[in-house]
Amino acid sequence: MSGEKGRVAVIILAAGGSSRMGSPKQLLKVHGKSLISHLAGVAITACLGPVVVVVGANSDQVREQLRHLDVHFVFNENWSEGIASSVRSGILYLQQNLPDINAAFVMLADQPLVDVTLLRTMATASRDSGQSVITCDYGSVTGPPTLFKSNHFAALLELHGDEGAKKVVKENPATVCIVPFAGGKTDLDTPEDYYAFLHS
Repeated sequence: MSGEKGRVAVIILAAGGSSRMGSPKQLLKVHGKSLISHLAGVAITACLGPVVVVVGANSDQVREQLRHLDVHFVFNENWSEGIASSVRSGILYLQQNLPDINAAFVMLADQPLVDVTLLRTMATASRDSGQSVITCDYGSVTGPPTLFKSNHFAALLELHGDEGAKKVVKENPATVCIVPFAGGKTDLDTPEDYYAFLHS
């Protein structure tokens, strides 16, 4: 892993307004800390490279949760446009501020079961498979976290509205390597999701 350090970034998309949850889901308590603090800690502990957190709605509260962690913040003033604006914000930040980065994870702020082992497994798969996209298989569908090599950054910058990074995955099937992640099905979008997670 050390040979890759400083070349792979982790972008955590934490700018959304959590309209279905009714309160900022980034602040939900998970494993004794806020969800965003937990996930940023996972990304840092994986030791893959810089961690970039895209904030928007409730940005002050999210920043406060991460004030003691070594992360880069990007404010997405267009967060209400949809997830594509946060993907663009993260990739643009890398290009402008961390030009040595040659690959980036796109990671959501509502998947509590993402862990260090998963991120490291995906980084290893990227290196060993030679493929330029590494994404997760939940068992019935695929989804994030997803690792993109920099040759896909231009396509990520073309996303609009509610188009997530999965659009780029679908458009490049020959370049994709799949890593199993059954926990990907667990995301915290609604109070019911959170209740089910707490009692699982």
